[in-house]
Amino acid sequence: MVLTAQNIVCPKCGSKLFKEVVALKRISPLVSPTGKEEIIPIPMFACIQCGEIPDEYKNRKNYEVIMGESNIKTEEKPVDDTPSIIIP
Repeated sequence: MVLTAQNIVCPKCGSKLFKEVVALKRISPLVSPTGKEEIIPIPMFACIQCGEIPDEYKNRKNYEVIMGESNIKTEEKPVDDTPSIIIP
């Protein structure tokens, strides 16, 4: 069986080689399931030559949220001032 697969190429420099990198997100104790601050690793790939993230990752759902991009269009929701109770 012959497997044909398309190469993923860096959109910035054209390299075909990538390394695994990790984005880290800090989770507040208020929303953490343990009630303590958590650090969550999010694995992804970056070009070994220029560090660019491939378009395949940038097009994934929630990439902008993960990376903290500010160009996300979100619907404004009314502020609910009702105190929330979190029961572990």
